[in-house]
Amino acid sequence: YRAYTAQIDPVENKPVKGDEASFAEPVFNLKVEEQFSPKDLLIAGFDYEVSDSKFTNYVIDQTTYMGYARILGDQVLLLGRMQYTYSSYSKTFKREDQRLAGAFKIDYAATPRSKISALFDLDLLNSDQIQSRPDNFIDGQTDFGLSYEFFRLGLEYTQYF
Repeated sequence: YRAYTAQIDPVENKPVKGDEASFAEPVFNLKVEEQFSPKDLLIAGFDYEVSDSKFTNYVIDQTTYMGYARILGDQVLLLGRMQYTYSSYSKTFKREDQRLAGAFKIDYAATPRSKISALFDLDLLNSDQIQSRPDNFIDGQTDFGLSYEFFRLGLEYTQYF
């Protein structure tokens, strides 16, 4: 259970009033893991977390994720995980972020002392905020919304001694 009281509006120098100025709710994490065969594992979960924010009173993060792992033969391991996070920042500088992230990896045991790995990562953030340009900021607002896209593709060889 987390509780945050209303913060001071830097423009009017008064407590912020109205919806989303304070927070008092339970927080929780729910995770399910199922190994439905000796070589298959499924993970799914939901996190509802609230934390301090540098630029607003608090931020609510709601994350949904799912992962899968499978061993093929005794030499190949397949891994995958996707997650979606919705972040809601409280007033005074209200902002909503949506983030999609994923990682996929294949490991091949070439010998008992070496492996070859191929991986693909992605990370996409979409931020929604009324004030999107730094020259339009309200006094005291230092956090502005941003969006980015990140992709990575890699190949790796590991030798164990």
